[in-house]
Amino acid sequence: MIKILIVDDNKIVRSSIKTLLVLNPKFNVVGECNDGETVIPYLKENDNVDIILMDISMPKLNGIEATKLVSKHFPAIKVIAFTMHKQDSYIKNMKKAGAMSYVLKTDDIDVINNTIIATFHSDVFIENIDQKEDL
Repeated sequence: MIKILIVDDNKIVRSSIKTLLVLNPKFNVVGECNDGETVIPYLKENDNVDIILMDISMPKLNGIEATKLVSKHFPAIKVIAFTMHKQDSYIKNMKKAGAMSYVLKTDDIDVINNTIIATFHSDVFIENIDQKEDL
């Protein structure tokens, strides 16, 4: 089972994506964080995360800065940018921060599922992004 942490400041988004992800028998949503600032404390308390779905635009600590911290302190955990932003600058900044993959919140659930599986198996995955630059 792929253990997933959802990090997003929007409770409806967190609840909705969790509801869709748990339909896949390969996934276990093990937790949720409502901002980037709570990610590291969560990971220090819980060693049960393989993949983080990380929103970029969040209060307190944005997803880019949170991803940098995860990459530094928990390098075995793979981060997927989970966002509405598809501009090249966001893709590049998440790549520099350590994200392996990038998926849009507007993508179909099958694309999100495939992104999680590919990332878990250490494949970089970008779907439906205007720019074709790989992470």
